[in-house]
Amino acid sequence: MDGFSPARCSPPLARITDATRTAATGSLSHRIRLPGRSDEFRELADAFDAMLARLEAHVAEQQRFAANASHELRTPLAVTQTLLDVASKDPHPDKGELVERLHAVNARAIDLTEALLLLSRADQRSFVREHVELSLIAEEVTESLLPIAEKRGATIETFGDMTPTIGSPALLLQMATNLVHNAIVHNLPDQGAVWVTTGVQPKSAVLTVENTGDSSPHS
Repeated sequence: MDGFSPARCSPPLARITDATRTAATGSLSHRIRLPGRSDEFRELADAFDAMLARLEAHVAEQQRFAANASHELRTPLAVTQTLLDVASKDPHPDKGELVERLHAVNARAIDLTEALLLLSRADQRSFVREHVELSLIAEEVTESLLPIAEKRGATIETFGDMTPTIGSPALLLQMATNLVHNAIVHNLPDQGAVWVTTGVQPKSAVLTVENTGDSSPHS
């Protein structure tokens, strides 16, 4: 039932006016659904309902983007914080190396944000697919998350053969980063281990992340 069922007998113009006022308050979920013959009022009501549907979908996409971005950017921010924490405790930090690693983390965060924006703007969630080497992504993720692993007393090892696939490099990198980050965090409190393995199956490329914690392997 829509929000205007008590007013089904109201004049068409009154129903359209009520719907406009309701939409002006920020409520986009209702629809006029004007019954009766096809005339100017019916066409106007249908056009208004279609506009509300598009606006509601657009707002939902924005909300999903905000939620996804806030969640996905936690990892690069955590890596950045860890690098800064480690550097602050080192009496003789290598500033050149620190700047280089921070630059790499920042570049990945920018690529991820651009990929998420592209997904949020695409009606069919399409994006440009490229040839990607999963084993190289696994190595990059391992290197970027090593400071967090060391801070938690965990080790990371990467295994596997060349594993070519097709997809979004930024999104695949973030997927792998999330898996490895979770394996580090949800692990033994000390001397834990994480294993990242890549391989090719008959119809798929597989990246598997395992750890010494209670969680099961994820692929």
